Amino acid sequence: ATLTRLQREGGQPSGLSIETQQRLREGLQAAVQKSWDARELPPYRIQFVKGGDVLGPNAVALPGNLILITDELLGLAARQPDRAAVLGHEMAHVIHQDPQRILLLASLRKSVKMVLTGQGQDDLLASGADTVLYQGYGADIRQAADAGSIRMLRANGHAPQVMADFLKALEAARFANPAWMVAAQRVPISLSAQPVDARRLEAFKDKSE
Repeated sequence: ATLTRLQREGGQPSGLSIETQQRLREGLQAAVQKSWDARELPPYRIQFVKGGDVLGPNAVALPGNLILITDELLGLAARQPDRAAVLGHEMAHVIHQDPQRILLLASLRKSVKMVLTGQGQDDLLASGADTVLYQGYGADIRQAADAGSIRMLRANGHAPQVMADFLKALEAARFANPAWMVAAQRVPISLSAQPVDARRLEAFKDKSE
């Protein structure tokens, strides 16, 4: 339902060839397998989409263990370490079931409001799609997802600093394009919508240095 909502707002299929998408998907899946035991991993899907003015350069984990990665983000994450850093963050959301928890809590809140006030939609699937799109992640959830990025980078032989550098590049791209800045705020649970501050970047420093 959430994916359908994004498509209605103007999301489009990826402009990448089927062969390129499959090659990227296989490379990312191989990096995941190096990072987590198979018993830790739920069934998940990686789907590439054209972000445009709806999502811009972005990645987001949705209920149903679906990870969306936009063509525009892949344009910024041209190196395999950058892609591994991004997917590690989103995989942590999937493993921790963060999108499902937001969907459940937000739907419960809407249900309670509807019972108490008589206002609101009674279609919980539709309201769930709305609330998933417009809810944000708390700092603790974001930190846990960043830990997934660090885990993925280290398991694949890369320094955690890769993610810090990529987040700064992503933020610079948003500020350079007003439409992307608006798109980043459209889905608060997405990577591009999350703040990039000194405290967060500090977590990616290699403490062994």
